[in-house]
Formats: sequence, C-alpha cells, structure tokens
Amino acid sequence: ATAANGRASTTVQLGPTSGTFDIKVTVGGQTATFKVTVESQVSGFAKVAGDNQTGIVTNQPFPTPLSVKITDTMGQPVAGVSVAFAVTSGSALLGSTTALTSSTGLASVTVTAGPVAGNITVSATISNFQPLVFTLSSRLPGPSITATSFKNYSTNESGIAPGLLVRISGEGLATGVNGEYWANMLGGRLPVEKNGIKVEFTWAGGSAYAPIMAVGNDGTTEWVLVQVPYEMTGTTASAIVTVSGGTTTVADIPVRELMPGVIEDVFEGNRRAAIIIRSDGLVVTPTTPARIGETVRMYVIGMGQTTPLAETNRVGVSGQTITLPVMVGLETGKSAPVVEAKMAENLIGIYEILFTIPADAPIGSSLAIACSVGGVWSNESKISIAVQ
Repeated sequence: ATAANGRASTTVQLGPTSGTFDIKVTVGGQTATFKVTVESQVSGFAKVAGDNQTGIVTNQPFPTPLSVKITDTMGQPVAGVSVAFAVTSGSALLGSTTALTSSTGLASVTVTAGPVAGNITVSATISNFQPLVFTLSSRLPGPSITATSFKNYSTNESGIAPGLLVRISGEGLATGVNGEYWANMLGGRLPVEKNGIKVEFTWAGGSAYAPIMAVGNDGTTEWVLVQVPYEMTGTTASAIVTVSGGTTTVADIPVRELMPGVIEDVFEGNRRAAIIIRSDGLVVTPTTPARIGETVRMYVIGMGQTTPLAETNRVGVSGQTITLPVMVGLETGKSAPVVEAKMAENLIGIYEILFTIPADAPIGSSLAIACSVGGVWSNESKISIAVQ
C-alpha cells in the first residue's frame, strides 16, 4: 500500500550469489524494474591444484595448471575477481599474468618450465590477502636412449647380464666429453659417477649403481662403459641414467644369465682380433702368432658366476673359477683343451681362459676362434697360429 505521500516500499533479502539482478514492482497495473548489484565479501583464498609438481624437463609445460579458488563469507564461490600470477623465482613462463575467477570461483594459469633447471616459485595475489605460493621444479633433459642402447661390449648384442661389461650409447650421454676417458683401476675399484654420468640398474627386489669403466665421445657417438651388477636377477631390468642432473629411465631391458664375448683389439693392418697373450708375454698377432702346443690366455666377458662368487666392482682374485663348463673352439671345428677358466686377477668384470693350442690346430694368420660357457657361444673372433 502507498503512504500519504504516494510512496510504497519493501525490503529485499539478498541471496548467496553475487551479480546484477532485476527486481520488478507492479502497482495498479504499472510495472517498474529496479537493477540491484550484489557484491560478495571475499573471505576465502586457497590453492586448489598445481602445487608441488616436479621432474618436468626444461622448456616443457607442467601438466597441471596452477589453480586458486575464491569464496565469500558463506563459503560460496565468488566470480569475476582478478587474480595476479607472477614467477617469483626460478625459470618459468606463465600462460597469463592475470586470470578472472569463473562462476565456480576458480582462476587458473598454465606454466612452462624455462631453459634453466631448478626450483620455481609462482605467486597468486588478490587484494587484502597474503599471496599464495606454488612450488615447482624442473630438470635437465636426460640422454636419448632406449633398451636397445645397452649392448654387450664385445659382441655388440643388445641386452645385459649379471657382471657383464655393457656399452650404453646415445645422444646426450657424454655431451661435454672430447675423446675417451678410462677410469683408474689402480685402486681396485671403479667410480659410480664419472664426467657427471651415473647409471642405476633396478630389478624386481633390488637396485644398484653400475661401476663406470669408461666414457667416450668422438663427435659422432657418445657412450659409457659400465659393469652390470652381479646381484641382478630376473628377465628384465630398468636403468636410470643421469647426466649432469638430467635423467632418463629405460624400462624392459632384456636380462640374460650368460652373454659370453671375446674381447678384441685392433692389431696389424687395422685388423680386429682376440686379445690373446702367449706364454712369453707377447700379444698374439700375425707377427707373433700362437704356437702349436703352447698354452695361451684369452680375455672374455659375460661368463656368469664363479666359485668363490664374483662381486660387483671387485677385482678378480686367485682361484675364482667359472662355475659352468667352458669350451674354446677353433676354425674347422677344432677344439682347444681348456686348462683353466677364471676371473682375471686384478681386473673388474673380465675373465681369463687359459687353453692349449692343439697339435692338429689349423695354421694361419686369421683363423676363427670363439668360446662358450654353459653351452652359450660367444662372438667369433680371430687368432694367428703357427707351427713354432
């Protein structure tokens, strides 16, 4: 009803939602519309998602946007509030420096790791509230390697085996290396980190860092030579390869019990041949061939366990005999009697086979030779044999 002055009034109870609303009043068939703007009083400002993300490679986006939520005194979302985001430390790029809250009270920005690896903090700020701080971190990219990057040092066959010397090759493994660097074995142990490189093998029930024997980069191929831990079990394993803080994890690397391989070197005429030492200490070459009836020693890898047990990163000692049967085969199906098959003393991951050149052995400067352990044969290499 109207008062004496012709005016009428009423009260309006505001609801929980902010915004602009129309209020219609009808009197005597006439309607008037009033516009009312309701502003919520912000009382809540909290992080919702994106905090504590780690392990993202430099120059790559973080998978979860940074999100905050703003609520009023009744716990309802507040829309249309501008939130300022800023990188306060570290190397990162934001998708935007401001974001408005939606009808759900949420405001979000995307983050991409910058070129410098390390810790990153991002602040979110609104008026009259302490900034919210998101903590992130990025890492350098790891080397470009796969399961096929792990190969027997002697045979170049893919895969690994307990105790085996394995050459890992791939881009980014030895970026700052120029040439070859071999570890000093005079101390009887190999380092587990060299030139910023670490290799950790993991398998069901265990893990161990691999001793590093050498690192190389000839401008075309980058590689690292390691010993696979003797403790490894199972049929597959993973490797975590770290280079100067960048990490690559490789899964499902095939594991074999035995992967015998004859160690070779380049001799006269740029010819690869087995490293075999004569009884007088000379290396077998076409100029200094092995002789009929002579007992010589050949160096091999991947021959499995010994008795007493061989250990990771330990030099061989006297009496560590290869557990499974060992054979040496020569060209045309001839076999050479094995005198002793054992860990090579004062070397790591290397075995020594002493065998005698039989009286009926073939004669020549480039004859085939191979060895086997437990019925598994190695690569075929070369040996020179003469009558005397």
